[in-house]
Amino acid sequence: MPDNFKKLLKEYNNLKEEKKDIQNSLSKIQKQLDRLEQKGYKVKDSVKGGEGGIQIFKVEGYPYPEYIRVKTKSLLQQQKLNIKIQKIDELLSEIDDYIDSIENSEIRRIITYRHVDDMTWQQVSKRMGRYYTADGCRKLLERYFEKVKNT
Repeated sequence: MPDNFKKLLKEYNNLKEEKKDIQNSLSKIQKQLDRLEQKGYKVKDSVKGGEGGIQIFKVEGYPYPEYIRVKTKSLLQQQKLNIKIQKIDELLSEIDDYIDSIENSEIRRIITYRHVDDMTWQQVSKRMGRYYTADGCRKLLERYFEKVKNT
């Protein structure tokens, strides 16, 4: 068992929530870029010129430097967020692999209900069956961690 496994189990749901938050941020960035591209992102201005400099001309164009700046910034943000998601996925995978490697089905179920499914001890005991109590499930897990720690 990794030394920090108990700590990682407590972080499991926070990692999943953080991943959702990052995915929402990525979605917002993509929507912003899509909006810029759909609108055509044009800039309008008027200038004086012509004979005697008294005629007014309307100028309309696509501000490439500004668009490129916004797009580059957005792509960098996306890249950073994707790297974070990759790290979170690796941690979640490590935790899942360790849980799957536990031979004791009872302990594996308790860990899954409590930490992966984010249930309360009362909910865990209900899922485990009629012979289990909330305190009993908690104690079983504590004893398991003590046993593994001492081996």
